[in-house]
Amino acid sequence: APLSECLVALTGAVARLNASTRACVLLASPDRMAMVDSYSSTIPKSFGDAICGASIREIGIGMCGTSFWDRRPVTCPDIADDDSWSPMWRDLCVEHGIRACHAKPVLARDGHALASFFLAFSEARHTGSWSTRMPRYLLSFVAALMFSSCVASELATCRGSTSIRMTEAPAVLLQKDGEA
Repeated sequence: APLSECLVALTGAVARLNASTRACVLLASPDRMAMVDSYSSTIPKSFGDAICGASIREIGIGMCGTSFWDRRPVTCPDIADDDSWSPMWRDLCVEHGIRACHAKPVLARDGHALASFFLAFSEARHTGSWSTRMPRYLLSFVAALMFSSCVASELATCRGSTSIRMTEAPAVLLQKDGEA
């Protein structure tokens, strides 16, 4: 399945595990300077669309950018009353029913952030242990999906070997068209 479908399915699993939690994966541009896309089965596309193009380096723009840029988890227990974030970010969250959130970066093997995994809560609250442990488990899936998607895309353009076995990501076997 395409990366987009996998990421949407993964965010949907979060809501099935905990009905009061929604999730979103925000991808960064190749130069890691801006958010370029979002995937969620439970947060409206309008949320991601408003964030896309936002500079990751701009301090206080939002939690995902801060998590991404600093390569560390960031939690906000009460978005509406926390003035350390931009008014645009706070208003966007409140408009989408997000009152608290937890963001954690998806890191590449070289330590650079590729995306941000975002948990959204409909009530202002401190995140519990489930909310901080959940991204740790799902991040390995997100990173593996992104890695295998990127490698598959690169290998599809190669003309070399007839098959290559991936050992760093979920098992993937790629073959030239027409070969079994």
